[in-house]
Amino acid sequence: KDWQHPDSNMDSARKWVANKAGTIRIKGTARKGYSATGGDGVTLTIKKNDTVLWGPTVLGASDTTGITHDFTTSVVSGDAIYFVLGKNGNNSNDTTYWDPTISFE
Repeated sequence: KDWQHPDSNMDSARKWVANKAGTIRIKGTARKGYSATGGDGVTLTIKKNDTVLWGPTVLGASDTTGITHDFTTSVVSGDAIYFVLGKNGNNSNDTTYWDPTISFE
């Protein structure tokens, strides 16, 4: 599945869990699909456990080019990385394509 959509009362999140310690690179682009433009946009946040690493950033309602992220962080085994998509007021037309990848450096 390459898209996310928040509920009216709950954010949408993807989760990745580190299986070893090291430095990881987190990169990707979030964008609105051509058929999902409109509404009031969405918020994007990347967290490691309870700590915000990136964002929150607002992706505009008609931004089909998107917002790119590319950074590194250290992890230990069991750390969780969350890709959180939230509504920006309401969840109308909030389907968002987000292609995050994580690799050990």
